[in-house]
Amino acid sequence: MFMLALLALHHQFGQHHVLHLVFNPQAHLNSQLLPELRAYNSVVLTNLGNTLCRLNCVDGALLCLHEAERHAPCDTNITLLIAYALHMQAIDEWDTNKGTLDEAVDEYHHVLADRPDDPVATDLLTLALELSICSVHIDTGQDEFALHSLDKI
Repeated sequence: MFMLALLALHHQFGQHHVLHLVFNPQAHLNSQLLPELRAYNSVVLTNLGNTLCRLNCVDGALLCLHEAERHAPCDTNITLLIAYALHMQAIDEWDTNKGTLDEAVDEYHHVLADRPDDPVATDLLTLALELSICSVHIDTGQDEFALHSLDKI
Protein backbone atom coordinates (compact mmCIF):
# COMPACT_ATOMS: atom_id res chain seq x y z
CA MET A 1 0.00 0.00 0.00
CA PHE A 2 2.84 2.37 0.88
CA MET A 3 4.58 1.80 -2.42
CA LEU A 4 1.31 2.32 -4.29
CA ALA A 5 0.91 5.68 -2.58
CA LEU A 6 4.43 6.71 -3.61
CA LEU A 7 3.84 5.50 -7.15
CA ALA A 8 0.59 7.48 -7.34
CA LEU A 9 2.35 10.61 -6.11
CA HIS A 10 5.11 10.10 -8.64
CA HIS A 11 2.74 9.74 -11.58
CA GLN A 12 0.27 12.37 -10.48
CA PHE A 13 2.62 15.17 -9.53
CA GLY A 14 5.84 14.30 -11.33
CA GLN A 15 7.87 14.85 -8.16
CA HIS A 16 10.05 11.80 -8.41
CA HIS A 17 13.13 13.77 -7.46
CA VAL A 18 11.59 14.95 -4.16
CA LEU A 19 10.22 11.52 -3.25
CA HIS A 20 13.52 9.94 -4.15
CA LEU A 21 15.33 12.29 -1.79
CA VAL A 22 12.80 11.70 0.99
CA PHE A 23 13.25 7.94 1.00
CA ASN A 24 16.77 7.56 -0.38
CA PRO A 25 19.13 6.55 2.45
CA GLN A 26 22.10 8.10 0.61
CA ALA A 27 20.54 11.57 0.63
CA HIS A 28 19.40 11.60 4.24
CA LEU A 29 22.14 13.74 5.66
CA ASN A 30 20.45 16.98 6.65
CA SER A 31 23.52 18.98 5.70
CA GLN A 32 23.05 17.90 2.07
CA LEU A 33 19.41 18.95 1.84
CA LEU A 34 18.09 22.43 1.32
CA PRO A 35 15.93 23.77 4.19
CA GLU A 36 12.86 23.78 1.91
CA LEU A 37 13.44 20.13 1.04
CA ARG A 38 13.92 19.19 4.71
CA ALA A 39 10.62 20.91 5.50
CA TYR A 40 8.91 19.10 2.61
CA ASN A 41 10.38 15.77 3.74
CA SER A 42 9.12 16.42 7.24
CA VAL A 43 5.59 17.16 6.04
CA VAL A 44 5.45 14.09 3.78
CA LEU A 45 6.80 11.77 6.47
CA THR A 46 4.56 13.27 9.16
CA ASN A 47 1.45 12.82 7.03
CA LEU A 48 2.49 9.29 6.12
CA GLY A 49 3.16 8.47 9.78
CA ASN A 50 -0.18 9.93 10.83
CA THR A 51 -1.97 7.90 8.16
CA LEU A 52 -0.20 4.69 9.18
CA CYS A 53 -1.07 5.39 12.81
CA ARG A 54 -4.75 5.75 11.90
CA LEU A 55 -4.54 2.44 10.02
CA ASN A 56 -3.10 0.87 13.20
CA CYS A 57 0.29 0.24 11.56
CA VAL A 58 2.08 1.72 14.55
CA ASP A 59 5.56 0.34 13.82
CA GLY A 60 5.58 1.88 10.35
CA ALA A 61 4.12 5.09 11.72
CA LEU A 62 6.90 5.36 14.28
CA LEU A 63 9.56 4.85 11.62
CA CYS A 64 8.11 7.66 9.51
CA LEU A 65 7.57 9.98 12.47
CA HIS A 66 11.10 9.49 13.82
CA GLU A 67 12.46 10.23 10.36
CA ALA A 68 10.24 13.33 10.15
CA GLU A 69 11.54 14.44 13.54
CA ARG A 70 15.08 14.12 12.22
CA HIS A 71 14.21 16.57 9.44
CA ALA A 72 12.36 18.96 11.78
CA PRO A 73 13.71 18.40 15.31
CA CYS A 74 11.97 21.45 16.80
CA ASP A 75 8.47 20.55 15.62
CA THR A 76 6.51 19.61 18.74
CA ASN A 77 3.56 18.45 16.62
CA ILE A 78 5.72 15.58 15.39
CA THR A 79 6.78 14.84 18.97
CA LEU A 80 3.12 14.74 20.01
CA LEU A 81 2.33 12.30 17.18
CA ILE A 82 5.27 10.10 18.25
CA ALA A 83 4.00 10.13 21.83
CA TYR A 84 0.51 9.20 20.69
CA ALA A 85 1.84 6.35 18.51
CA LEU A 86 3.93 5.03 21.41
CA HIS A 87 0.85 5.28 23.63
CA MET A 88 -1.16 3.25 21.08
CA GLN A 89 1.64 0.70 20.87
CA ALA A 90 1.70 0.37 24.66
CA ILE A 91 -2.03 -0.34 24.67
CA ASP A 92 -1.75 -2.87 21.81
CA GLU A 93 1.21 -4.66 23.40
CA TRP A 94 -0.01 -4.41 26.98
CA ASP A 95 1.43 -7.69 28.22
CA THR A 96 4.77 -7.65 26.44
CA ASN A 97 6.00 -4.06 26.13
CA LYS A 98 5.40 -1.81 29.12
CA GLY A 99 8.44 0.36 28.42
CA THR A 100 6.67 1.94 25.47
CA LEU A 101 4.22 3.66 27.81
CA ASP A 102 7.14 5.22 29.70
CA GLU A 103 8.54 6.48 26.41
CA ALA A 104 5.15 7.97 25.54
CA VAL A 105 5.00 9.76 28.90
CA ASP A 106 8.49 11.16 28.31
CA GLU A 107 7.49 12.42 24.86
CA TYR A 108 4.33 14.05 26.27
CA HIS A 109 6.55 15.81 28.81
CA HIS A 110 8.80 17.10 25.98
CA VAL A 111 5.75 18.58 24.25
CA LEU A 112 4.46 20.14 27.45
CA ALA A 113 7.89 21.61 28.22
CA ASP A 114 7.63 23.56 24.97
CA ARG A 115 3.85 24.16 25.03
CA PRO A 116 2.69 24.03 28.67
CA ASP A 117 -0.94 24.87 27.91
CA ASP A 118 -1.45 22.27 25.18
CA PRO A 119 -4.80 20.64 26.07
CA VAL A 120 -4.30 17.59 23.82
CA ALA A 121 -0.89 16.74 25.27
CA THR A 122 -2.20 17.34 28.80
CA ASP A 123 -5.19 15.03 28.30
CA LEU A 124 -3.13 12.31 26.64
CA LEU A 125 -0.47 12.52 29.36
CA THR A 126 -3.20 12.13 31.99
CA LEU A 127 -4.54 9.04 30.23
CA ALA A 128 -1.04 7.57 29.89
CA LEU A 129 -0.32 8.13 33.59
CA GLU A 130 -3.64 6.55 34.59
CA LEU A 131 -2.85 3.57 32.39
CA SER A 132 0.57 3.34 33.99
CA ILE A 133 -1.02 3.29 37.46
CA CYS A 134 -3.35 0.49 36.32
CA SER A 135 -0.40 -1.53 35.07
CA VAL A 136 1.30 -1.19 38.47
CA HIS A 137 -1.83 -2.51 40.19
CA ILE A 138 -2.02 -5.44 37.78
CA ASP A 139 1.69 -6.23 38.18
CA THR A 140 1.34 -6.30 41.96
CA GLY A 141 -1.73 -8.54 41.87
CA GLN A 142 -4.21 -5.84 42.84
CA ASP A 143 -6.57 -6.51 39.97
CA GLU A 144 -9.62 -5.00 41.68
CA PHE A 145 -7.83 -1.65 42.05
CA ALA A 146 -6.78 -1.80 38.40
CA LEU A 147 -10.35 -2.47 37.28
CA HIS A 148 -11.62 0.37 39.45
CA SER A 149 -8.99 2.69 37.95
CA LEU A 150 -9.86 1.58 34.41
CA ASP A 151 -13.54 2.36 35.04
CA LYS A 152 -12.57 5.98 35.72
CA ILE A 153 -10.65 6.32 32.45
